[in-house]
Amino acid sequence: MGAWLARYVADPVDEPGDTLVGLAVDGKTMRGSRTDGTSVHLLAAALHACQTVIAQRQIAAKSNEIPAFAPLLNQIDLRGVVVTADAMHTQRAHAEHVITAEGHYLLVVKGNQKKLREQLRHLPWKQIPLQARTTGARRRTVALEQVSPPSSKDGGGRSLCSRRPLLT
Repeated sequence: MGAWLARYVADPVDEPGDTLVGLAVDGKTMRGSRTDGTSVHLLAAALHACQTVIAQRQIAAKSNEIPAFAPLLNQIDLRGVVVTADAMHTQRAHAEHVITAEGHYLLVVKGNQKKLREQLRHLPWKQIPLQARTTGARRRTVALEQVSPPSSKDGGGRSLCSRRPLLT
């Protein structure tokens, strides 16, 4: 088991090329851990394909997940990995950390980031080729075929090519 997990820490991609591995970063408060009025809160990185946690950090008391993001991902080789995270991690420093580690990212943008939402709203979304678009009871899933990175004048970005739905 340890050798199998070590493979993902050292080299998360089976084959070279455009195959990307999904890695979800999410925090959870441990059930039943409340002592002295505080609970244990963990930030974990789990593989999308097999829901296996490959890295985890405890969040310091009186803190949140933001300062633990980079140290958590420092344990993992992010080449060929798409890091997904909730709106709390939609921060320039987090995106830059993933890009510096040669990874890709998908981050949620909500109403608390009005300027960024407005910039995204003005992108030419209808011009992006889609693999699929489905509508469920509570969410819409869009599978992007390719998203071009921002120009290198803007500091660059990472392109994203996918064969599977990544955005929900």
